[in-house]
Amino acid sequence: MDQILIVEDDLSLKPLWQMIAKRHHKKPCVQWAVSSEIAKKYFYESIKKHSPFLFVVIDLFLSGSETGMDFIYFARSYDLNTPLLITSTAEDVMNHRLFQKKDSNITVLSKPLNLPFCEKIIENII
Repeated sequence: MDQILIVEDDLSLKPLWQMIAKRHHKKPCVQWAVSSEIAKKYFYESIKKHSPFLFVVIDLFLSGSETGMDFIYFARSYDLNTPLLITSTAEDVMNHRLFQKKDSNITVLSKPLNLPFCEKIIENII
């Protein structure tokens, strides 16, 4: 079963990501984490079970004591191959494009999210 991790504290985006996942997978397993701390637990468990996520969506600005950046550093310390989709507001996207230059498995998506663009990115990952 293909696992997808969404690290996003804005629960209003949950239907959007579930719809995208279902369009590309018959039975996707979508894990939702509202904080970096919860996401780290899911990610570490997937590594321990040798069942990595197909891709991970990460909002940079999260509730809690850690940010999406903390999760990215954590994830990359365990796995360099899982595609990471970073979501950020349009004002911040330019600053985070540097990630793409350093890591070819990182894509930056501007908020508000553009559904056709998100689907195209996911099609390329799959």
